[in-house]
Amino acid sequence: MKRLPELTEQELRRYWSHVNVQGPDDCWPWIRTHPESYGRTRIYFRGSGFRPHRVAYFLHHNIDPDVHPVKHTCGFLDCCNPNHMYLNPPRRESAPFDVLTKEARKRFLSKVNQQEFDDCWLWTGKIHHAGYGLFKHGCISYAAHRVSYFLHTGIDPGPTLVCHTCDTPLCVNPKHLWLGTDEDNTRDRDIKARGPVGGRHGGVKLTEDQVLEIHARLATGEGCTSIAKDYIVGRAAIAAISRGVTWTHLI
Repeated sequence: MKRLPELTEQELRRYWSHVNVQGPDDCWPWIRTHPESYGRTRIYFRGSGFRPHRVAYFLHHNIDPDVHPVKHTCGFLDCCNPNHMYLNPPRRESAPFDVLTKEARKRFLSKVNQQEFDDCWLWTGKIHHAGYGLFKHGCISYAAHRVSYFLHTGIDPGPTLVCHTCDTPLCVNPKHLWLGTDEDNTRDRDIKARGPVGGRHGGVKLTEDQVLEIHARLATGEGCTSIAKDYIVGRAAIAAISRGVTWTHLI
């Protein structure tokens, strides 16, 4: 990623003239966004294009995000409020939890609604738009449940996932957290039927009742092509059902 040059007063005025500054907790939209370029808007300085929210992060923290993604807690990609941003290190980069000071640890615990040891301890601080808690230390925000795992076990999860037994993203109770791989997390999701299975998948074209009808027609020896025409899907979709590749929960 290109490094942002030191901006002149004129360049700063030009930048902020394109930002609709609101209250400190509100989104600050980039007002020159075209509907078709949402999330891909650029502002140009000296021939180089930069994402407006990355410029806002730099101007507020005086830290060039360099190669690290700058994420939004609000989920609005064209928001330029630096209070809605956090620097996200690459997923597999070990977070330096060992640098947390005593004050930072106290601040973390002050944002935890501790209950009985078997109950969920819900995070009361900032929340990522995906539903997980965020704890900001310095200029970097970390997933709250990962910080909690480190604080209570002394183990830095590093590149390993920290998964929930309770399936509550805001829970930071260390008794509800466990280390696992991507495969472990996917297997746990499938066992608990939490994933986008069948009709719960956002891009699905068939219903479960229709898939059962398709299975019945396939059992009579009818070909995939004629069935596909009736349901307005591709032949490959029917063939995948026939081979048991998709909609496996109905087999």
